[in-house]
Amino acid sequence: MQAVNEKGLKPAGARTSAQDHEPRQRLRYTATFEIYPEVKRLEIKDARIERPVVTVSEEDVNRTIDTCRRQRVGWNPWSVPPPMKSRVLIDFQGRLDGVPFEGGEAKDFPLVLGNNTLMKVSSPA
Repeated sequence: MQAVNEKGLKPAGARTSAQDHEPRQRLRYTATFEIYPEVKRLEIKDARIERPVVTVSEEDVNRTIDTCRRQRVGWNPWSVPPPMKSRVLIDFQGRLDGVPFEGGEAKDFPLVLGNNTLMKVSSPA
């Protein structure tokens, strides 16, 4: 602490580790300090500060609401074919010329009907 005070440091934390020593000899150790950085005072009396102005349109609000709705789609069981834009879990196996191919299978795959993210889907009958 004497060295810290002499240097005028402001320690944020410290670690100490004992060095090898012989019995009945003085204990020697290494202290490592983390210190707070020196922050110099800034004169801002004559500084110009620009305040950004943001305009939020109705379209921006609607787009954000639509994004929030898509992120929070609910899950409900259906006993009849679900309507378009419903989120469903599907099991499928892709085939090429009637032969299953590697990586073309999934179970409980989440899909939103009509978003055409997996394949083009027509409205259920």
